[in-house]
Amino acid sequence: MGYYLLLCLLLIVPEQYVFKKISMELLTRTAHEGKMSITKAKIFYNSEGRMVSYYTAPEEIFISNTKKGDVIMYNARENSVL
Repeated sequence: MGYYLLLCLLLIVPEQYVFKKISMELLTRTAHEGKMSITKAKIFYNSEGRMVSYYTAPEEIFISNTKKGDVIMYNARENSVL
């Protein structure tokens, strides 16, 4: 049912609203046992299925994902790829 609804929406949405690239900024604050944890990131996604996330807090990390499931992580502080 959900797939059918999505297909219907795609058919009626004008072509001008079809995206090629999306970018977002992420800010999460989590409180646990009296301590605050903050996560900050910038996330970029394109219509071909590639997503790049740049986390600046709590540490600087780049994460690159593809639609095939390939993941590359780069830790800037340690200058290492995981």
